Order: sequence, then structure tokens, then C-alpha cells
Amino acid sequence: MIGSRAAGLLRSISRNPANQKCLTALGQQVRRSSSESEWTYRTGRPGAPWSQRGGLICSTICWWWIYWNLYHSWPHIIGLYDGKFLPDPRKDFTDEELGIPPDDV
Repeated sequence: MIGSRAAGLLRSISRNPANQKCLTALGQQVRRSSSESEWTYRTGRPGAPWSQRGGLICSTICWWWIYWNLYHSWPHIIGLYDGKFLPDPRKDFTDEELGIPPDDV
């Protein structure tokens, strides 16, 4: 039922002279060509060698920095500073040190 209604709708659209230009444009394939690169399917064109080398150098430095700090600064990752865990503000600091006004104000 839907197919017959859609077929009738498409027939009425195709008979209208104002829509002829749209329908012919829909049937044409757009040709996109460029003289500067080869045609590729689902992949980008390969980058310049200097670009690939620069990206490799930057990513190597970034990962070196991450692994170096994971190995040498692991206490910071688990919350150890100066050989002890982060201080508990409720136990290690007074209200005055934290800037909390007294309760009797």
C-alpha cells in the first residue's frame, strides 16, 4: 500500500515541469577530480614525509613524558606527597587556618 502511494507521488512529481530540473540534477553524478592527488577510497591521501616524521617525533616525546612521570612520580598519582597521603582538612587543620569564622558569631 505504501509502495503504490509512493509510486503515485513520484509520478506526479516527475510530471510537473518545474521539478524536471531537480530530477535531472539528482540523476547526474558529480565528478570531483583534483590534479594534486590520487583518487582514494575511504582513506585520506598520505601526508608529506616531513609531516609524518614530525607527528612521530611529537607523539614519541609525549608518550616518553607520560611514562617517565608514571615511573618516577608514581606517588603523586596515588595521592602521596612528601611520603604521606594528602592531609585530611577536618583533622590536620584548624578552622582558623582554613579561614572558617567561629561558630559564636
